[in-house]
This record gives sequence, structure tokens and C-alpha cells, in this order.
Amino acid sequence: MNIRITFIFVISFLTTISTSLYLINPDSNYVWPFSVIINVILILRVINRVPLCILLLFVLKYTVTPYYFFVKGLQISVWTSYINAELINFTSLLMCYFFLGLSFLLISKNVEDYDISILKNKVKFNIGFYISISIALYFSIVGLNGDTIITSAYGSGDVHKTAAFEYSIIFFLIAMLMSCNTTIHKIIIYIFAIYFSLKSFIYGGRIEVVQIAIVFAYISKNLLIKENILKIIIVVLFSYSIINFVGAIRSDPSIVKRVIALDFPLTVKNTSYNTNVLITNESDVTQATTRIIGMQQDGEISTNYRIKSFISYIFNLPLIVNQEYSNYQNLAIYKKNIYGSGGGGLIVGYFYVWLGIIGPIAVGMFIGLVTKWLYQTENIYKNVYALLVIISFPRWFAYGPVTLVKFCLVGLLYLFVMKNIQYYLKLK
Repeated sequence: MNIRITFIFVISFLTTISTSLYLINPDSNYVWPFSVIINVILILRVINRVPLCILLLFVLKYTVTPYYFFVKGLQISVWTSYINAELINFTSLLMCYFFLGLSFLLISKNVEDYDISILKNKVKFNIGFYISISIALYFSIVGLNGDTIITSAYGSGDVHKTAAFEYSIIFFLIAMLMSCNTTIHKIIIYIFAIYFSLKSFIYGGRIEVVQIAIVFAYISKNLLIKENILKIIIVVLFSYSIINFVGAIRSDPSIVKRVIALDFPLTVKNTSYNTNVLITNESDVTQATTRIIGMQQDGEISTNYRIKSFISYIFNLPLIVNQEYSNYQNLAIYKKNIYGSGGGGLIVGYFYVWLGIIGPIAVGMFIGLVTKWLYQTENIYKNVYALLVIISFPRWFAYGPVTLVKFCLVGLLYLFVMKNIQYYLKLK
């Protein structure tokens, strides 16, 4: 049997078992592990396709979260609205459907044949580089200012942050693609990447640093395809440690002073647990997901609102001129004053609310399709959209899928404008 067909059959078989166990007993302790098993199988399947491997390693953090509820007996999140065994299992089941959709369209061509320099040669534009990096710098300056985590704990200071700060990553990515690879271009790229990362860190940001690091590595290292997998694992683990360290500083800024003074405690306190409560980003996102799923199942989210929300999602980019209509897509804030949560939510929860059980499968297939575009060089717009999707995965997977139709499309529109300017200048 063809390896690809066997792979899809195994995922389908495991998903069927998980579904059957859920239908027999929604509170079962044996439903959630199937999402972890399938997740690991997918990681092994794409182990040499680094962008996909990193994405699925990130996803793994969320598929293992139910372990703390079912095995450790911990309360998932400090937020208690709509969080129980049945809803946690159902979320894991939706993850299985997402993986099933993804498995149908995972790339099958030999990725070693891909060379990002082909794409760079197509979009190389000296003037475009300077325009793009200038916009990136401007957005990074005006998009984030106020009190840093060095002076106050994360969330307690007066910080002014807009989407412009994260959107500067778009223009940095385009600038790297348009770079003529001269020494001055390389220096500018390095300086901006370091400046952006340090600024994000001192304001308690972590996701933006991960994103810009991925942009830099993927484009400068040809999507990391030719790198040693052991080296990649070491870099990922080191980055994960740095991110956790920044997370600790966000909660306790005095850590910075203690580190400078070399005043380290003999024992390290685990801040992920508070008596019987799991306090992590993953647990809060899980609760935010079960909340919108539970609200939909209880009729708290009406069919009319679901339709409005989905339309707002699909057309969110043009709807930004009307904040009220634009916000319909953000289910994380809907009735939050009644049913509390920390915000965010897994993409499978959103698409389940919008499209029912077919939603997670559909979005999984879409992401699978986009990963194919990542390894094609025939269409620069598909390539760049795929790059934007693959570097923004922490946002669209765990915090809100609007990134796929907003952040990524802004990048495409900007590239379209720059290519037309380039074409016009050549005609003159």
C-alpha cells in the first residue's frame, strides 16, 4: 500500500476510535490521548520539513494539556466557565479532525528540491528593501511604548501596544525577500532583528520574538531544510527556555535585579501550579476554547450570531473600517462578562462554532494546502502567503484565526503594490 495512503488510513482509524469512545462516554479518560498520538505521528511524518515540524511541536503543547486534568487531577485554568471532562474531550476530538484534514493535503514532494533563493530572485528590489525596512522600523517604534516589565510586572504598567508592532514583521519579511544580499542590507537586517527582539522582550512580548526569529531563520537559511535536525532541536529548546525566562520576568520583574546581582535561589519554584490549578498559557487557551464550544452547544451563541461572526471573519480586512462589525469574529470577547476566560482560543473551537463538525476538518485541509504552496515557486503570492501563515502560526492557532485573513493578506497586498512599483520603474 502507498505510504501516503497508509498514513491517511492510520489517522482516520485513530480518529474513528476516538470518536467512538467519546460517543460511548464523553467523560472517558481515553478520548484525549488520541489527539496526542496523532500529533506525534504527524511530527514524525514531517520531521525533515522543519517549518511544519516546528508548527506541530507548538501544537503538541495544547494536545497534552488535558493530561493535567485527567491524570494529575488539576483544575484547568483559574477560569471555571465551561470547563469539564466532556468539553475537554470534545476539544481533543476536534483536534483529531483538524489533524485528519491536515493529513490529506500534507506536501509529498521532495522538499530538498526547494530553494528560497528562487523566490528571492523574483522579488528582489533594492528600493523596495529600503521602503519595507523603513515601514517596519516605523511600525515597531509607534506600535509599542510605555512601561517595560523591568519597572513593572506584565499587565500592571501603562503600556500602549497596537497591531502595528506585530505587523512590522510583515514588512521585515518582505524586506528580507527583496534584499539584494549586499553587506549593507545584511547589516540593516541584523540590526532591525536585534532591536525588534530586545524591544519585544522588555515589554514582555514573546510571540513576536518567535515570529521574527522564524522569519530570519527561514529566509536566511532556506527554510532550515539543509540544517542538521539535532542543531534545530537544540536551538528550539534554547529558544523555549528563553521564552519561559521572559515569562517569569513578566510575572516578577525583580528577577532581573537578582540575575544581575547573581542572586539565584537554591531551589526553583514551579509557578505553573497553584494548589490544584494549572496556570499556563496552554490551560487558559484550552478553557477559552471549551468556553465557546460550550456556549454554542447550550445555545448561548445563536445561529444568527454564528453567521455574523463567520462573515466578519471572512471579510475582516475590509471590515476594519467598522470596528463593531469587525469584532464579531472575535468569539473570545463574546459574553466574556458573563462567562469569564483569559482570551484566545484554539482554531478548532472557532471553526466548530462557525461551521459545525466539518469546520476543523476544513481548516485542517486549508492549512495542509497552504503548506504545499510553501514548497512551490511558480507563484510568488502563494509562496509569500504561505510564509506569512507559517510564521504567524502561534497567533492563528491559539489566539484567533483572523490572522489568516488579516495579517497574511496585508502582506500580500503590500507585495502586490511593491511589485507594481517595480514594474513601473522598469518601464521608465
